Amino acid sequence: MNHLKNEKSPYLLQHADNPVDWYPWSKEAFEKAKKENKPIFLSIGYSTCHWCHVMEHESFEDNEVAALLNQYFVSIKVDREERPDIDSIYMKVCIAMNGSGGWPLTIIMTPDKKPFFAGTYLPKNTMPGRLGLMDLLPKVAKMWKEDRDKLLSMSEELMSIFKTPTSKIRTTDFTEEALTRLLSRYDEKNGGFGHAPKFPSPHNFLFLAEIAEKKSGQKQKIILTITNSLDKIRSGGIFDHVGYGFHRYATDARWQIPHFEKMLYDQAMLMLAYTEAYRLTKEERFKNVLSEINSYIEERMLSSEGGFYSAEDADSEGIEGKFYTFRYDEITDLFSDQEVKTLQTWFSISKQGNFTDETGKSKNVLALKMPYADFYREAIVPHQWNKFRKILKQYRDKRVRPLRDDKILTDWNGLMIAAYAYVYRYAKLSSGLEKAKKAESFLWKTMYHTRKLLHRYRGQEAGISAHLSDYANLIFAELHLYDATFDVAYLEKAIQLQKDLDTFFLDEAGGYFESSSENKDLPVRTKEAYDGAIPSGNSIAMWNLAKLFHITGNVEYRQKAEKLYNAFAAEIKHAPDGYVMLHLAKLRLNKASPDIVLVLGENGNPFEEVIHSSPPDVQWLFIQESNKAQMAKISPYTKSMKAISGKTTAYLCKGFVCERPTTEVEVIKEKL
Repeated sequence: MNHLKNEKSPYLLQHADNPVDWYPWSKEAFEKAKKENKPIFLSIGYSTCHWCHVMEHESFEDNEVAALLNQYFVSIKVDREERPDIDSIYMKVCIAMNGSGGWPLTIIMTPDKKPFFAGTYLPKNTMPGRLGLMDLLPKVAKMWKEDRDKLLSMSEELMSIFKTPTSKIRTTDFTEEALTRLLSRYDEKNGGFGHAPKFPSPHNFLFLAEIAEKKSGQKQKIILTITNSLDKIRSGGIFDHVGYGFHRYATDARWQIPHFEKMLYDQAMLMLAYTEAYRLTKEERFKNVLSEINSYIEERMLSSEGGFYSAEDADSEGIEGKFYTFRYDEITDLFSDQEVKTLQTWFSISKQGNFTDETGKSKNVLALKMPYADFYREAIVPHQWNKFRKILKQYRDKRVRPLRDDKILTDWNGLMIAAYAYVYRYAKLSSGLEKAKKAESFLWKTMYHTRKLLHRYRGQEAGISAHLSDYANLIFAELHLYDATFDVAYLEKAIQLQKDLDTFFLDEAGGYFESSSENKDLPVRTKEAYDGAIPSGNSIAMWNLAKLFHITGNVEYRQKAEKLYNAFAAEIKHAPDGYVMLHLAKLRLNKASPDIVLVLGENGNPFEEVIHSSPPDVQWLFIQESNKAQMAKISPYTKSMKAISGKTTAYLCKGFVCERPTTEVEVIKEKL
């Protein structure tokens, strides 16, 4: 066993018995490199990464490669899901050097953490277009010995990309341009945006849903963009029709063939997106997808303590997709000829299959041949498909399952909590709200100590200082829980976490650093706003600031939000459709919709139906005798508000100036 044997990360533990003498990112590793005058070989990946597995089997389990690494380098393994701050730095270097990035991420650098080589997957032996480790490692070792100045010069040049240029962009709003560019990339035939490989990118749909109600002339077109895309995604093989839940992305433009790993954050973000589709259309098929995702979470991703696990692998028994795909003869053995014909009217099932695995075998990825809307009406409602699905699932469950990454991450749990709270608000999934509340309680119990949040929990142990996304996503969760329950405790926690975030992460020039000011083990602190597979920590942070401003009236929240947006203006101008969550936050910050304060009277809450049917940018505040003092402290402008004649009273406010109060539900309905 190497130096990874005592780690908690499933990814690091996968490499603990490699012949490579791996170290975790640690003071010990860097001191060893300095003492022995060796460069660092840094490999970054995650436990459910297919090409990470390939590189391990080809190279890191190989004695020849290990001998070179152990002789000439100090080797460090990093789980990008545990340390996204480290990954962020070196991924930026990789993209600067190569024009693209990915995982596994391969970095060679000086003992003081300055890189001079960056790449992704590298085979053991050189192949056309891709350098092999057996050639690369001796060359680097020779250069380190004979031409080190050149390598050091390269490292200094690469580190210069982290110098913040002075922005000359005049403050503006790129929301309209982002909408135009996003719609121009819309794939009308297949749904989604762009070409293969295709990621769902659910935050695009959240942005479109927010803007649809502000664009009366484009509203139906925008809603159709959302619903058509989500229908096509649900129809394709990117959705697991047998076990539910969504795979990470599709390798083709039609969403048919997935990359099979399943990530918690995809389930959370897609839950938010399908909730928006249901809210805008009230079509039951979208609510059905929410129930399916919930079933998958309950079965595979929910810990007994209440937190949510991170991911499931794409591979089982060393083969990608083996667990999820079916040979044609397996289908014909399970069902009668007539049943097979029925299945074939719904799904792409054939002898030749639609997927060839790494062993050359033809398999079937279940993907609908008919529109999901028709399938829902024809198959789901009369329960025909459920009968077949149960048989397929019982058969499939006997196989060796892909590895489950059972670490619990604060940031990804924050997204899942927010999603369940939002689903409850608009689709009334009460079991989801209970899961959200239990997970939130679990995080506060295990991950927050003396104003310090932690990032990862596994094996009864919490560890790793929290990153920007941990704070931002947990605040996001608290604010959604408040909207779902009106429990003021969630607001108080959001405000406390925001204070902590400002203390340890705020850049006075605008925005937030990825790592805390107390984190001293990085060569540089970075700021990111670009939305990748999920929204960036800064974009969620701006959404939070906008919401806190409208809840509290505290202008400092608004100022921080505006400064954050402006800090990334040059980047946003270059590719505005890559920052849609920032634009959504901008819309929230400058919203024209009202804030409504409800003061509870003796007649309970007759406004409940209005609350749950109002657009999400309408901010409701709830005051009753038990929380009056707390709410007055949080939202001082509500201090003098009272129930009229003992009846529940609504105060409709814009810009913290309120109209005459009313006890009439219809009055508020009409104004909304």
